[in-house]
Amino acid sequence: MPRRAAEPAWRASAQAHLDALAASGDYPHLAAFGTRGLLPGDDDGDDTMFDTGLEWLLTGIEARLSATRAEGRG
Repeated sequence: MPRRAAEPAWRASAQAHLDALAASGDYPHLAAFGTRGLLPGDDDGDDTMFDTGLEWLLTGIEARLSATRAEGRG
């Protein structure tokens, strides 16, 4: 983990920024999944980051396949 990411002030600021993005309504997927566990060194560890990333990826693939099927191309 980068040294700066371990600084409490940086982590609080970064978490507040992520929370604001999720609350803005501009990022519905971020709001749906939540922002906890996205910063390096979060207590949940790398497993949460991997699981979250994988869930985002699979959700995106599913949405794309659904759209393709709805258009009659799949």
